[in-house]
Amino acid sequence: MTRRKALPPISPVTTSKRLGSYPGSSVVVSIAVALFLIGAFALFVLHANQLKRLIQKNFEVQVFLDKNVSDSLKVNIGQYLAVSRFVDSKDGSPRVFFISKEKAAQDMMKETGENFVQFVGENPLRSSYVINIKSEYYDNQKLLQIRQELQEMPGIYEVSYVESMVNEINDNIVRAEALIAAFSVILLIVVGMLINSSIKLAMFSQRFLIRSMQLVGATSAFITRPFLFKSALHGLLGGLIADGLLVATLFYVNLRLPKLSVLQDTLLIGLSLGGLLLLGITVCVVSAKRSVNRFIRMSLDQLY
Repeated sequence: MTRRKALPPISPVTTSKRLGSYPGSSVVVSIAVALFLIGAFALFVLHANQLKRLIQKNFEVQVFLDKNVSDSLKVNIGQYLAVSRFVDSKDGSPRVFFISKEKAAQDMMKETGENFVQFVGENPLRSSYVINIKSEYYDNQKLLQIRQELQEMPGIYEVSYVESMVNEINDNIVRAEALIAAFSVILLIVVGMLINSSIKLAMFSQRFLIRSMQLVGATSAFITRPFLFKSALHGLLGGLIADGLLVATLFYVNLRLPKLSVLQDTLLIGLSLGGLLLLGITVCVVSAKRSVNRFIRMSLDQLY
């Protein structure tokens, strides 16, 4: 009697059996792209703000003195300007610079290439102080008050600055800030929807496994926990990739435009990159929680 050969054991179908074990590479790529876009815009806003501050810090007001002002009064005016509330400082020193009428004449002769002193017979220019104003006083109304305050002082002939430039720069700043605010809101909504859609599609492949866990008595918290953990991991990985791309982009731009480094604040850039990681984790966790809860509440017919 011939004996039958035993059949080999049937290998189980390789399917995802663990909660939260959906493929995540496409999700991480989508998150990284979305975070890179918002990170690039955040860096643009940081550079724009630094440029605005740089323009305001380099705005100069000229305080012209009387021709017959005494040396002691000249010194008093300089000391008063040095401690004034509206004068900017750098490294603890007030940004107040004295320009004698002789130095002013030499500078003008270098620019024009003509000896106007010899032609006129005397030096018609006045000694002056050049001061840099704090950014909070970069407003025409406040600058007018400063002008009136200084021109009432003895020994000061005139206070001069380019009013039209102040108006133009302030108007442009207001328009740019309004445009940036509107674009920021739109970009945040778009990025949130993009990440949410990626997470939702990933959760869709796990809907029947979620229902199976419900049927064996698993609680909602038990079902949700692994999805939240994996979504947080995806958000972290996507944020790290986006941060790496942003740092590489900054490095490349700085090589091509070295002067751009003047507008860069290392602390603010670091905080922005850290905030991008936090944003990626938060949006992914919130999206995963909403999607899992949605499938938990669905009926069997709706799952199909």
